[in-house]
Amino acid sequence: WGAAQRMGMVWLTADSSDNIPQHFWAYLLAALRQGVSLPCTGAGRLLLSTPTASSDLLALLANEIAAAREPIALVLDNYQAIEAEPIHAAVASLLQYAPPNLHLVIATRSALPLARLRSRNQLWELGPRDLACDDATAAQLLTAQVPGLPPALSAQINAGLEGWAAGLRMTAFALANHNDPSTWSQTVFHSQRTLQKYLATEVLDRQPADIQQFLTRTAVVEHLCAPLCAALLEEDTTQSQAELLLEQLATQNLFVAALDPEGRWYRCHALLLQLLLQRLAAAEPHTVPLLHQRASRWYHGAGLWKEAIEQALLANNQARAVDLVAALAETLVRQGAADALCRWVARLPDDLLAGCSPHPAAARAGLQQCAPLPDTPMRYPILNPPPGAPPVPLSRGWLQSRQRVEGGGSTGDRAR
Repeated sequence: WGAAQRMGMVWLTADSSDNIPQHFWAYLLAALRQGVSLPCTGAGRLLLSTPTASSDLLALLANEIAAAREPIALVLDNYQAIEAEPIHAAVASLLQYAPPNLHLVIATRSALPLARLRSRNQLWELGPRDLACDDATAAQLLTAQVPGLPPALSAQINAGLEGWAAGLRMTAFALANHNDPSTWSQTVFHSQRTLQKYLATEVLDRQPADIQQFLTRTAVVEHLCAPLCAALLEEDTTQSQAELLLEQLATQNLFVAALDPEGRWYRCHALLLQLLLQRLAAAEPHTVPLLHQRASRWYHGAGLWKEAIEQALLANNQARAVDLVAALAETLVRQGAADALCRWVARLPDDLLAGCSPHPAAARAGLQQCAPLPDTPMRYPILNPPPGAPPVPLSRGWLQSRQRVEGGGSTGDRAR
């Protein structure tokens, strides 16, 4: 890219040991000397006598860059490792002194205080969505290493990785070592373990213990919001703390992304979510059903009935699932979602369905009449039937006819 732009490239990858200002600027000057043969004589001498980056040093450095005349792209990679405020302040000052031929590129997981540049339209920001590969780019990257890779498999890999470029590259390397096309699908499956190890060592294990616990215990739900996280963690985290943590994780691009502009709902990357669930099941197996129970209660209170039922089933709390299904049955039928109702009822035992707690008659009848049972009628008592009325039959035929009445036309295929 630098060659195509006829631009000199200077690359400095930071780590935690670079938080001493004198070390950071010494490495930066060395990178300039190596990358674009910039002498940095004056700035180098001044740095020897000044432990921090003074305004005089930054002015000298800016002048030496300007004297080079050629466009220079200075890349500060892994900048989230820098936590020293004096370095942040000096980098901000360098931007103020920057000559027109200097282009500063900061690659970081953390947001930077660059409001002034943003207001002047002098800032170009690229986030995870901008950097995610589409299917065409992913196919180009993968087939460069694995010629002949089927487009469908390439698209499947990219969907699973959600466009993550580093993950695509590692998968490509894994596939390149297996020339037999018949093994490619299995190789992709095994490469996910390698990617999860990468996420564990490079992302998750580097986080403080409270962040790791927060991510692990909230992994039982696919989408996160502050009230739901607080309900899952109960006394460990308040709603305001959960809100701050979610915003922090998304801002630092730790494979957690906001789903709406207001930042109310978030989600983890699919690979990270799988890793978190594995860790939770291994370290706290007794906690998993409890967390699903808490999630079900919160979803119920928030009016998210479908999620409440799914979480009750995941918690193996069949009695609660039956109560929720019974309360929602008639509404689902009227909304044309009887297929979802059928799937839930099929996962519940008949004895609980027969003796579920009372609900309004219409809802109870909806549950009884919509169960995906064979065409041979089965009978459960409905709530408060009229004197002498026969029990309501449970049959697939009734369900199909009810769907035609509610939704119009035949939906028998969907019911199956």
